[in-house]
Amino acid sequence: MSRRFPPPWAVEQIPGGYKVKDAHSQSLTHVYGRETKADADIAHVLTMDEARRIASNIEPLWVHCRTALATTRHEWKSKNRVADH
Repeated sequence: MSRRFPPPWAVEQIPGGYKVKDAHSQSLTHVYGRETKADADIAHVLTMDEARRIASNIEPLWVHCRTALATTRHEWKSKNRVADH
């Protein structure tokens, strides 16, 4: 059985980064960063702004991937039904 992560998803700032949560407040992922570009460069990690932008784009990316996958499945099923007859 697959797990469901109902929208809307929310981005919450936490110490050192951001947490993405689903509608039931289930944590889906954490994206961490450093306050200054210099600190981020030294540690080879994201800045807080980069972490925020990535966290904010996780839900739209997920929705896009699910839509593309559903379309691909539908096209594949349609193609194979026609070929079977």
